[in-house]
This record gives sequence, structure tokens and C-alpha cells, in this order.
Amino acid sequence: GKQVAHVVGDDLVERFGAFPPTAEVLVVAGDCGPLNPLLEGSSDGVVTVQETLLSTPHWRMSVAAPHMLLCRHPGAVRATLAFCEGG
Repeated sequence: GKQVAHVVGDDLVERFGAFPPTAEVLVVAGDCGPLNPLLEGSSDGVVTVQETLLSTPHWRMSVAAPHMLLCRHPGAVRATLAFCEGG
């Protein structure tokens, strides 16, 4: 939310801490190419793909979906369910 709107990369870790090494983390990034002219690189229109990279180990995937539709993208839903079920 607004609390992290301007906190990225190492600043995010400094402010909120890193994920514990034992934590399993899945990042699903929206990648619609250079959708927003105000953002540098591929993005979902709100968050760049680069901004979704974590400094700690994590699972990640990208789907061709804008920010507002990420939670409804079939690939994102399948990946999230599989991740939560331990697969």
C-alpha cells in the first residue's frame, strides 16, 4: 500500500527486514512490456518487473497481465494454488 509506495530494493529490506532464509516466497509479476511511459522497462502498468526482484531466495514468475488483473490471471492463480499446496 501507501506505506511501501516509494520504498524499493535495499531500502525495502532496511525498512521492513528480509524474509527469513527458511521462508518460501512466490513473486508473480505482471509483464505487459513497456506499458507505462512513466516507468522504465517492462511493467504491469504500476510496478516494473525489475522492482519485483528480491534480494533473498524466492520463486518467481511473470504473466502477461496488468496490475489490476494479476489476481485473476489463470496462470497466476494456478501458480499461487500450487505454491500454497506445496507444489
